[in-house]
Order: sequence, then C-alpha cells, then structure tokens
Amino acid sequence: MKLDSKMTVGELVTCHPSVMEVFIKRRMPCVGCPTERFHTIEDVARINGIELERLLKELLDAIGVGEET
Repeated sequence: MKLDSKMTVGELVTCHPSVMEVFIKRRMPCVGCPTERFHTIEDVARINGIELERLLKELLDAIGVGEET
C-alpha cells in the first residue's frame, strides 16, 4: 500500500484504525480532533515537528505493510 502524505488523518483512520496507536503513542491529539477531517498526514507531521518519512514509516508499520511504500 502506498500512503499519500496528502491523505487526511480522518481518511487514514477510517481505512486503517490500527494507525491510531501511532498517534496515541506519540501523544498527538489527532485522533478525535475535529480537524482530523482536514489535516493531512503532511500537516500533522509539520505541526508536531516530526519528520514526514519517519511518520509514514510508523503508519505503514501499524498498518502491517512494513518496508513497502
């Protein structure tokens, strides 16, 4: 699966609820936030000072895709 950094957090969580653990582990208030419908993965990485590629890898791992991008 290829994650698109322009995908919203809401879309991602709807398709792959297992990614919630990544946001919770990092203490990111994305899950349940009213703006999750609008903020992209890229947005939340920038807002939270996280390297985008690292966040994408963690999300892929949570989905169970591992190294595939």
